Amino acid sequence: MSRSGAVQLICVFLLIAFIGVSFFGREDTDKAAAEIAEAVTAQVSTEGLQEFGSERLFSQLGLSGEDFDSFVYYGSEDIMDVREILIIRGREDSDLDAVKAHIGKKAEEKYSTYKDYDPVASALLEKRVLEVSSGAIIYIVHDDAASGREAFLRCVED
Repeated sequence: MSRSGAVQLICVFLLIAFIGVSFFGREDTDKAAAEIAEAVTAQVSTEGLQEFGSERLFSQLGLSGEDFDSFVYYGSEDIMDVREILIIRGREDSDLDAVKAHIGKKAEEKYSTYKDYDPVASALLEKRVLEVSSGAIIYIVHDDAASGREAFLRCVED
């Protein structure tokens, strides 16, 4: 076997290993959204926020709660309060990257709305967290968003 043939064979093997790890090596969390939210809200205050159901999730973010295994959504009745905490536990067949992209688009739209007239709200929206890990999503707009992210990651990767 020539040297270039051996290099090609190694590259093919590495590509197959990468694909295998990427698609089959991911293990989803077995925790429901409520359990993940409990870990997050232990680090992030929900004072002034209330828990909402599918109807509010749809009106605010255009997502149907029925599309997920479970979710927890906190928000405010005050339209000027942009703080939100959303935890989604996807179904096995969920395309969470598409959900993440959709939430990101909605967050950008909200940021565009607030950026010119509410510096406090726009600052919170700028430091928002939106992440997918182990079959779950966190979207958090809060002063303590970074702490919420860390709690989320510890919980779902545990």
